[in-house]
Amino acid sequence: MIIQGQVGGLQIGAKQTSGNPNLPQGYMAELLSSKAAPDFYTLVKAGVVYFAAAANINPTGFTGGAGGTPAIGIMNPAGSGKDIVVLRTCVGVRTAGTGNNAQDWIWYGGPSTLPTGTATTPRNAYSLQTSGSVATAFVNTAMTSSSALNAIAAIASLGVTGAAAGLNVFPAGDPTLGLVIAQPGTLIAIGASNTGTAMGADVTAFWAELPQ
Repeated sequence: MIIQGQVGGLQIGAKQTSGNPNLPQGYMAELLSSKAAPDFYTLVKAGVVYFAAAANINPTGFTGGAGGTPAIGIMNPAGSGKDIVVLRTCVGVRTAGTGNNAQDWIWYGGPSTLPTGTATTPRNAYSLQTSGSVATAFVNTAMTSSSALNAIAAIASLGVTGAAAGLNVFPAGDPTLGLVIAQPGTLIAIGASNTGTAMGADVTAFWAELPQ
């Protein structure tokens, strides 16, 4: 197959469906890129991106302990043949509640057996249907029988370190971009560093499921 370029040939309004592929080039023969296909569009369109979401939860403090309660846990079962690659994590706070001078949101992970807690089926990011994922998700529920997990990375912090100052609330969208991965037989989870009091938080994790 021949791949060719066309100087000044950016095509608008139609996809090329036949002939040799034309790579769009600028007037100095530089390769052009377009935001018409955003970062994750190809993976989402291919049907390999899934997500789990926790809406308006009062988080339980989670520091990776066995059987703990994270905001979201994602188990990649042994023998799945897929890697779970986290693409983006979103944390929003509806109300900070009381008693939370500071709160850290951290990804944890490690080998584990499949927890026996209440499971949630992940949704496909393109069809928005609960089908196709190899993963088992746990949303704001105890991951009973899970192993202890190790801290991987903090993605957001809430508040201040002094009780006298006012809390700072902001949304966080962390582009994890493949640095948090669950191979088969691995459990990953994101949780808050301490339990909220009358707090309302929204947490979503997006991941791709790719062949090993």
